[in-house]
Amino acid sequence: MVPRTHSNRTGALAIRQESFIESSRYTQIPSTFLADTVLDVLVCPTGMELRERALVQPFHKDYDAICDPTQWPHQFDVSHWAVFGAYRGDRRVGAAVTAFDTPGVEMLEGRTDLVVLWDLRVSPDARRSGVGAALFDAVELWGALRNCRELKIETQNTNVAACRFYASRGCRLRQANRGVYPPGPTVARPPMTLVVWLILLVLCWPLALLALVLWPIVWLLSLPFRLIGITFEAVFALLRAVLFLPARVLGGNPRT
Repeated sequence: MVPRTHSNRTGALAIRQESFIESSRYTQIPSTFLADTVLDVLVCPTGMELRERALVQPFHKDYDAICDPTQWPHQFDVSHWAVFGAYRGDRRVGAAVTAFDTPGVEMLEGRTDLVVLWDLRVSPDARRSGVGAALFDAVELWGALRNCRELKIETQNTNVAACRFYASRGCRLRQANRGVYPPGPTVARPPMTLVVWLILLVLCWPLALLALVLWPIVWLLSLPFRLIGITFEAVFALLRAVLFLPARVLGGNPRT
């Protein structure tokens, strides 16, 4: 692919296609962000709606700590993949990886008309300056040249900036899966039940000991109701998927 040059208020930006041999350089641009809000996924009659809320305990997320990019060539056949670098002068300020026609990559669904934006990262001091948009456009063009009809992306609801960016590029939310990523860190604090029991122990120790004896019995008695709740949740999830299936089928193949 011929390098493409973009100009904006921060100077000329060149997008170059690179080789996976240089994958060791890929992590020089960090894939970290501060998660202080999260997007809750709400199911409504017209589809899925995202509602932002603040996190009680913000945390820093590092995707490279979950999956090392230097291992991708060893985990997958990357012969049909592409790496793009964004440069301002000699400085690399962004990078992206796209996957295409690769057996074993679940996101590709076994299709040859689908391209996946596997990863996109921008140097922290170059964010919100058009680097991500230029890389996105390069990936989109690369897929179009291979007759791809759909561009698929996967991100996390704690990465609110990424969700907003992809929405601004015309992407639409098609699916939400829970538990794909490890949960974020939580504040180390004693369970509220334990706190209440300790207070009760100080105020009335015989009642606290009685509660300690009865707690396992109450938990066992509530177990069938929990199983019923799980069953109903699974049934409603199935019905929701069946009801929305015609809309998804008739909706064509927009970018995801």
